[in-house]
Amino acid sequence: RLPTVDEAVRTMVYRGQNAGGTWDPATHTAHFRVMPDKEAPLWNRYSQIIYWWTADEDPSDARLAYRVVYNGYVNLVGKRFGQGDIACRCMRKPAP
Repeated sequence: RLPTVDEAVRTMVYRGQNAGGTWDPATHTAHFRVMPDKEAPLWNRYSQIIYWWTADEDPSDARLAYRVVYNGYVNLVGKRFGQGDIACRCMRKPAP
C-alpha cells in the first residue's frame, strides 16, 4: 500500500538519522527537527525521482493527492500529474 502523509513524513532522514518529522493534518504542513535530504536507503540520490505519492487525498477534491518531496515539503497535486520525477514507495505490514 502507499504510505499516508504522516507515515512518509515520519520516515524522512538527514545524515543517516531520522529527521524527526511530524505531520499536522489541521494545517497540512510537515515539521522537522532537522530538514531531511535525499539520502539512502529511502532515496536514490542519483535518480531523478524527488517526489513520493501518498495514500492521502484532498478531503474536498478526490482528484488531488498529497506527495512528499525528498526535502520534506508536502503538497497536493492532481492524480493525473505525470512527470518522470514522481514515484511511490510502498509499505507492508511488519513481519510477525
